[in-house]
Amino acid sequence: MRVREGDFVESKDGWVFDVKGLVHPLDGVIAFVRYVPDEQGDRARRGVKYRKIYDLSERYDFLRKHRPQYLRYDKVLDAWLNEVPVNDVAHHYKPQQKTRHLLGNTHLDAVETQTLDFVKLLNEVTHTSLKHFGVSGSVLVGLHSTQSDIDLVVYGRENSVAVRAALKKLLQEEEAVTPYGREELRRRYDERQRSTPVSFNDYVFHEARKTFQGFFGGREFFIRYVKEWREVTERYGDTVYRNAGYATVKGRVVDASEGLFTPCTYALADVEVMAGETALVTEVSSFRGRFCDQAVRGEWVVARGKLERVTTQGQTHYRLLLGGNPGDYMVTLHERRDELEPGVP
Repeated sequence: MRVREGDFVESKDGWVFDVKGLVHPLDGVIAFVRYVPDEQGDRARRGVKYRKIYDLSERYDFLRKHRPQYLRYDKVLDAWLNEVPVNDVAHHYKPQQKTRHLLGNTHLDAVETQTLDFVKLLNEVTHTSLKHFGVSGSVLVGLHSTQSDIDLVVYGRENSVAVRAALKKLLQEEEAVTPYGREELRRRYDERQRSTPVSFNDYVFHEARKTFQGFFGGREFFIRYVKEWREVTERYGDTVYRNAGYATVKGRVVDASEGLFTPCTYALADVEVMAGETALVTEVSSFRGRFCDQAVRGEWVVARGKLERVTTQGQTHYRLLLGGNPGDYMVTLHERRDELEPGVP
């Protein structure tokens, strides 16, 4: 079963899971439970009420209580993960199919209409084929509310670069496309950064320059950039990951070309371990969208996360994986921000 970031799967119980990453075991799908039937839920589909599970820890707790067999130790990733057995998948939701469905449907609600309008705008300004756009999130699975966000996926490196560049211009010039203001960033900071030592000013510095998020017609949007299948070379088991502890490191970003994608990766040099386990870390990675476009080449960063030993065909290196713990972070160093290479992505 070929699944990737932005897809959703639904189990035979009617539970809806969002897929993480691009590489999955043959017998399971790495996906985190997102919507479950609940009579007290605030959204409905086909006469059944659902509730949304937000926090990662709550997702694990829910499965631990109701379906512990979906919490599986993954021997390749050396981690306990939400994995839905392939035999338990009742439906596979694909964002590109949802785009085609919306394009061919004349009876759309307000959220669907606005979502499709945003896709058409990005198509118009970039000349990127509509087949490279996907509609994800709650709209994909028919569980959106009137307040739901626009959640899109752009597939392919070339298309992703084009859309990112277009959004930078749209956020500056297009009245309907607006960035987060300071008040909105304060709200997001209070909700998401409480467990990290990241200051509000540092948070604003990073978030304000990201173009994959903001508002379209007053509705929040979030865009994931995901590689095309032909651009994905890794297969499950080709690379083995081993937990090596926890660390905080400082280093210089020497390659951020993989930083726009989900999952994202930043290559580092001149790395110094500031706390935790000692190892020669050569990259920082994350499966969480909030770390995308977090740094650019030439920046010096400080990052805290899970240290992993990564082995591919007998070759080993160490990486820092961000996002598994609420306290994980990556920020640029104030005193080094004036050393950035202008115009380098």
